[in-house]
Formats: sequence, C-alpha cells, structure tokens
Amino acid sequence: MKIRIVILAIIFLSLFALTSPFNIQRVSGQEAIYIKADGSIDPSTAPLQKNGNIYTLNSDIYGFLVIEKDNITIDGQNFTLQGKSEFESKGVTLLGRTNVTIKNLQIREFYYGIWLRYSHNNKLIKNTMTENTGRSFWLGYSSNNTITNNNISKNKGRGILLDHSPNNIIANNEIINGGCDALVVSHSNDNLIFENTIAENNGNGIWLGYSNSSKIYGNNIISNNYNGLSLYFSKNNTIYGNTISNSNVNGINLKHSNHNTIFNNNFVNNHIQIYLESSNETVWNISYPFGGNFWSHFNGTDFYHGPSQNNTGSDGISDKQYFIEENHVDKYPLMGIFRRFNILFDFNVDVVSNYTIENVRFFQANATITMSLSSNTINQTFGFCKVTISHELITPKYIVKINNIDANYTTLFENETLSIIYFKYYDLKPTITILPEFQLNIVNSILLVLISTCTLLTCTRKGRNKNQSSLIQCNTRMCQVSSAPCMPAH
Repeated sequence: MKIRIVILAIIFLSLFALTSPFNIQRVSGQEAIYIKADGSIDPSTAPLQKNGNIYTLNSDIYGFLVIEKDNITIDGQNFTLQGKSEFESKGVTLLGRTNVTIKNLQIREFYYGIWLRYSHNNKLIKNTMTENTGRSFWLGYSSNNTITNNNISKNKGRGILLDHSPNNIIANNEIINGGCDALVVSHSNDNLIFENTIAENNGNGIWLGYSNSSKIYGNNIISNNYNGLSLYFSKNNTIYGNTISNSNVNGINLKHSNHNTIFNNNFVNNHIQIYLESSNETVWNISYPFGGNFWSHFNGTDFYHGPSQNNTGSDGISDKQYFIEENHVDKYPLMGIFRRFNILFDFNVDVVSNYTIENVRFFQANATITMSLSSNTINQTFGFCKVTISHELITPKYIVKINNIDANYTTLFENETLSIIYFKYYDLKPTITILPEFQLNIVNSILLVLISTCTLLTCTRKGRNKNQSSLIQCNTRMCQVSSAPCMPAH
C-alpha cells in the first residue's frame, strides 16, 4: 500500500512539472553552458544548435552561458535563461570578447543579466531582461558596444551600468518599473544615449558620474522616483531633445558639473525643474532661432521675433528670458513642446508646437510633409508650429496649407542646408501640408505645354475645313482657356 502511494505521488509530481507554465528545462542544475574558443558547445547536450558562427537556442534553459569565442551570434529565439537570483550570478558572460551579437534572449533572475568586461564591438539587441537583482546589463572597461531595442523591466537593481566604458551606443531601449536607477554611466566618456524610454523607476532616470563628452538626446524620461537626469562631476556633455517629466525630485540635477550644453529639452511638471550645485558655465540655449528649452511652468509671451526679440511678429520663442538662477539663463525659452521626427533615413523634421502632434509623414515622390495635430483642450483655439526642414527633403521656397487652404508663414532662418519656418492656425484639429513651390510650378508648366499642344493640333484640324476667320476665332477661344500664347496654324 505504501509503495503504491509513493508511486502515485511521483507520477503526480512529474505531471505537474511537465504541465506547469513555469517549467524551465534544467541543464546540469545551474552549471554553465560554454561556447568554447574552438566553437564547440560544452556540454554537447545543451539545447543550442550551431550553424557556422550562429548559435540558436531551441528551448528554455535553467542555467547560464559563458562565451569564449569571438565573431559569433547567439540567437535566443525568445527562449529563456532562468537564474536563481544568487548574488553576482551572471546570465551571459563575455570576458575579453569581440564582435559577439546576443539577440532575442529572455534573461530572468540573475544578478547580472549580461556581463561584459574588457569586451569590445559587441551588439546586444532585442533582449528581454526581467526580475534581475543587480544590473541587467553591466559593461566594465568595454568600448564600442551597442545596446539597442532591449526591454528591461521589473528589475530590482539598475537597468544598464557602464563602468570605465567609453564610446558605446545605448539606444531605443525601454527601461521601466525598475527598483533603482535606470541607467548609470560612471567614469565613462563619449557615449551616445538616445531615444530610450525610461519610466517609473525607483531612482534616477539617467545618472552620469565623472563622465564627460557624451551626447544624450531624444530620450523620454518619465515619472521616475528621483531625478530625471543627474550629472555629478561631469562636464562637456550635450543634452538635447529629451522630454523629462513628472520626476518626483528634480528634472535635472547638476552637481559639480561644468560646461554642459542643455537645449531643446522639454521640462514638464517635475517637482523641481532644475537643481544646481557648484555647476558653472552651463549653456541653456543655442543660437536664434534654434532656441532653448520648454518649461511647463513658465508663462511667456510671444509677440516679437529676432535675436533680440524686438521685431514685430511671433516665432515660437518667448519674448522674455527664463531665469533659472544667477548666471543660469535660458535666453530663448520655447513656447511649445519640442519634437523630432525621423521621417526618411537620417533626415529629421524638428517641430515646436503648443498643440499635440498626432503624426508626421513624408511623401518622397512629391517631396511633401503632412502633419496632423490636435488641441490640448477644447478651449484652445490658437496654435503654432516652428518647423525645421532639411533642404535634402524639401528645397525652399515652400507652400504651407492648413486644411488645404494656403497659409502665410515666416522664414526665421535659412542657410545652404536647412530652413526654419513659423506659421499660425486657428483650428482644434488642423492638418498641415508643406510642399515645395517649384512642384506646382512644374505641374503648371507641364499643363501649359499640354494645353498649348492640344490647342495647336485642334486648331490645325479645324483649319483644314474652315476659313481663316474661323481659325482665328478658334485660336482666340483656346488662348482664353489656356492663358498661353497661341500661334495661328499654317
């Protein structure tokens, strides 16, 4: 009887393990799976398939990877590496590696999700990092790596940490609901950090310490529990085109950080927009009419334009400066939110508007930009756009249409490569069209040639059967239709 009960219990537990949604294939308990320098897989029974220099997971793994070979690709195919949340455990280890791509891998419950040291020119792409306890990505003494399009969520520690790691790219990642700082850059210069979504983390959105000459742009840094962006003993960084909103402490926190340039950012409803401590020579705007930053609590007026704001007519820039504190002034605060749209390869359209921009499209065939906008409230009846257009997209002069009706615009700036134009509208949901003037001229010229040719042929046929007076009458009638010179047919 006891033997039967034991057998039934074993069968029950086995069935539960097989059918459980959390079932992870166990590979040697928690022992490592190695990709050796010669390309072999150890143990050979690991669920990895090798095809040349591409290694593909074919099931979930209760274990971790150690990469000892350069110039390979690991494709997780969205299978999972499952850890046990042990201190300093590593999901994937790269030590001294070059040109390794890791993509489509889900990594859970390690201290380090992916760990790089003395590793260069690697790519970490489209991985999902969840519930790791230390750092989802850790780079130490590693350069020229790319971390893009990863989803990092619900981690107890930091999302991405660079330590003595210069010249890396961190772009298009989503770092949300973390238990600490989302992105930490320590003693690491010349990094590019752009177009990441960093939201609802229990710390700083981005923290730079002893890190210089990086570019931070186009990031959405939203509702983080401490500062949106912190700089500590960091200089010569360029920070632009970011939206920093609803931070529980400061939008930007600058401590002992000099010679940084901060422009075209949106500071929206942060508890304190800016905190400064021993930070000098900060530039809060660039030249007119590119301008400074948008400050949600700042009530500016816009009746004038020009570098000195003394020419009648609006330009989307406040007539008065925004005073932060002594020696910290935004000379050209924006009157609307700054948005950058990548609409064709490496070409962008920058728009400043006090309306919500629903979408921006570019039609390459006829070099036309269209924008759909909507008012922020039902009582908002006045809107504007300040638009920066590359001449590679559309060459001036322009025609601006608002709801298919020609509208006036002001050219604020123009050089060999780009134009900045400004226009107004009075509509709750305007549709904007911007197209080149030469396009209509070409169409009109083609129509003119076609009508003139048609006129000549028609009149020639009629001339065969009618007298000269009727031919002249025909020519006169056709010329009135085409508004073009018309020669009598012979």
